[in-house]
Amino acid sequence: MDDKEEYEISIHKESLNEWLVGTAANYYHYSRKIGVSNDVTHPLYEAQVELYALKREIENATTMEELNGIRDKAFEYNHKLADIKNKEPLEK
Repeated sequence: MDDKEEYEISIHKESLNEWLVGTAANYYHYSRKIGVSNDVTHPLYEAQVELYALKREIENATTMEELNGIRDKAFEYNHKLADIKNKEPLEK
């Protein structure tokens, strides 16, 4: 791997990591708003945990292909969270 490729991977990792943490944080705040942030059985909590688990995968990724696969998984989880959010009442 050359320096340019290494640099591109590090930038992609950083960007993906920031997006991932921001997305999970947004849903955590939403889960607090509806009163389920401590409910480990709630689908919002479970999906947030799945998003944070991807952080480890990002750290261990060594190729753009791996990072793109992680990005695709993160988007799937984000859609899952959005679906859950759209089904939840604003107050519990």
